[in-house]
Amino acid sequence: MYATPFDDENVLTIKWSAVSDKDTICNLTNHSYFNLNGHKSGKVTENHKLKINANFFIPINSNLNPTGEITSVKNTPFDFTEPKLIGNGIDRKNEQIGFANGIDHMFVLNHSDEEFVLAAEAEGIDSGITLKCYTSQKRCSCIYSKLCRCFVQYGKGFSNIRRKSSVLS
Repeated sequence: MYATPFDDENVLTIKWSAVSDKDTICNLTNHSYFNLNGHKSGKVTENHKLKINANFFIPINSNLNPTGEITSVKNTPFDFTEPKLIGNGIDRKNEQIGFANGIDHMFVLNHSDEEFVLAAEAEGIDSGITLKCYTSQKRCSCIYSKLCRCFVQYGKGFSNIRRKSSVLS
């Protein structure tokens, strides 16, 4: 994996590649968390909108393992087909939300034959900063930091990353 610094158009590019001489399961990922309003601006559930280009998601079991089912996002807290506040529906009673204590799910993208498609888009409402994630893959994982079970001092300026304070896509 390598990442390039932000270019003149504020684009951060991360590229992965892997080579194996045998059949190998490979799951390349990046776990950068973002709070687009600034690291001290509070809960992303209240000040970030999220859109995910997916009509389906993959449910998990109580051990957080994917079940293999593919389920429609329609009428669920996982429906981010139109931009909405991350908090809209996340705190409501839902078995899937309960298993993960938030979102830790794979979304099946509405993928075309294009090389790269817009997988997800997040917007910090207060700052107006937008983060767009493009991929050539058929799925994208979204994790909402309600999962953080402790305070972690790994954020900007060694700030604490608290529950509900960041999102990963």
